[in-house]
Amino acid sequence: MKKVIIAFISGVVISMSSVAVATNQFNVSLFPSEFFFNGVKKPVPSEYEVFNYNGHVYVPIRYVTESMGATVGFTSSPDNKPNQITIDYKEVGKNSDNPSGYVDSEKKISVSFLSINQTSRGTALTGQVQLNDSPYTRNNVTFNMDITLKDGKKLQTISGAAVDIGKGELKTINMKSSDFFDAADIAKVEITVKEIAEVK
Repeated sequence: MKKVIIAFISGVVISMSSVAVATNQFNVSLFPSEFFFNGVKKPVPSEYEVFNYNGHVYVPIRYVTESMGATVGFTSSPDNKPNQITIDYKEVGKNSDNPSGYVDSEKKISVSFLSINQTSRGTALTGQVQLNDSPYTRNNVTFNMDITLKDGKKLQTISGAAVDIGKGELKTINMKSSDFFDAADIAKVEITVKEIAEVK
């Protein structure tokens, strides 16, 4: 999964026919549209609109990203600093012999690696977590990862967590190991889910 961060200035309010930024207003036009994803038409939910402003078309980012199997999140920033929109989408692991991911024994989550880099204090791992099964709408997931290297060495257990994730969603996470290793050294990865807790 790759994460894209789009920053924008807070205070943007979108209504049916105009967008207001602070005290300035400008008009936009509704732009009725049909969406096709890999040739398959998908209806736009009634709560979303498409706009045209100054020759540019603005589409609902959540609808588009989730229709492509990605997830979108929003973080509000205080003091008129840019807010953040985060988009997580699946990307083939460049540094993993198993780009489709490692699955726990109950197939509740999948974990794959995007990058594995040694640091002065160990190894930093950036990965993807996909929640495959949960009875809850929003979840906090914690898990352990046990890695065995090709020389037979078993590394210390690595802990990971995915916060506020829904069933079928993807999250980019960062993990740390006190051991030193490269992606090419990995022979086996075992995933154990510690807890899937409901976000209330």
